[in-house]
Amino acid sequence: MKKRLSACLGLLAFWVVATTSAQACMGVAPFVIEDIKAADVVLVGDVTNYSVEGCQPEEAPSLACYGLIDIDVSETLQGEAREHWTLYWWNSTFGVPEKWELDNPLIIAGRWAKSRGLPLRGPSATVFPSKRPELLQVLQAPCSRPFLLQADQETISQVRGLLIENSGSEDKK
Repeated sequence: MKKRLSACLGLLAFWVVATTSAQACMGVAPFVIEDIKAADVVLVGDVTNYSVEGCQPEEAPSLACYGLIDIDVSETLQGEAREHWTLYWWNSTFGVPEKWELDNPLIIAGRWAKSRGLPLRGPSATVFPSKRPELLQVLQAPCSRPFLLQADQETISQVRGLLIENSGSEDKK
């Protein structure tokens, strides 16, 4: 009888967890700076505007919400050079911040929606299609933090080194 009760309680607990609101990540995946090798564009610049779009009026932020980040570019480290970019940011933890809280300048890595897949590390990594495929998307491995780094000289040098290393390894393919 106790085994049957335990089995029923276990099944009930599973059902409750399985039917509650979705969480994209069962755990947090580590941030790995080498993910920069998956970027189509890497730039240094200042955030000039940030807005949250796609949310339903009077609803809590949800899967429908995504961020738009306007960047004035001071330097392009890889990819297409532009003076200004608008990046799409939707992250795998099911939410973007309501306000921009990062300092400028930043190193930002981005990828196009049609590019190869994101780096996968999390036990429950979920990747959804871009809601704005025409925009460059902030590089973010599922269940990890976005590739938005403070643009100090040490970090810029490290990123440059990784990009040079990556371009050398692609030449050998």
